[in-house]
Amino acid sequence: MSACAPRTPKVKKFVQAPFVTCPDCGKEGAFGVLMVCDRHYVRRCINCWFDKSLPLSPIKKRIIYLDQFVISNMMKELDCKNETGFYRNLFARLDCLSKLQLIVCPDSPILDHESIVDTRYEKMRSVFRQLSNGVSFHDAITILHAQIMRAFRCWLTDEPCNADVTRKFALTKDPDV
Repeated sequence: MSACAPRTPKVKKFVQAPFVTCPDCGKEGAFGVLMVCDRHYVRRCINCWFDKSLPLSPIKKRIIYLDQFVISNMMKELDCKNETGFYRNLFARLDCLSKLQLIVCPDSPILDHESIVDTRYEKMRSVFRQLSNGVSFHDAITILHAQIMRAFRCWLTDEPCNADVTRKFALTKDPDV
């Protein structure tokens, strides 16, 4: 490709607002958001293609476990034509808090097993997957075995044992991203 050939992708299509002055070329209103990652975001100039990676503030989301009763009732009200109801409002609030990166409602293998007998299984699964943002609990047996192994290691070394499993271990991926 020659040095004078135009760049094929339209940079403006990928770069979003808010736009600020580019620190490289100085063009006002040309330096926008290209992408947001787990712990940082990237700004790009639509004029000179200058990129800069900037850190995001660290967050610690609250974890809310929704049991089958709540999921089932949310589905009943979401399927219903009625615009109001406790569980419809609950879903709207949880969805908003999830999108604001304040909470995560992890799904679990237990939820999946309990939901599979319902005729609305696919809809239910999509609801708890939407609220979980891809975060799931490990299955209960894995967590139980980890607690037993930790207690056994403490017994072998004659140290006091804290048998609590951390949220980092209990979940399949980091909820704070």
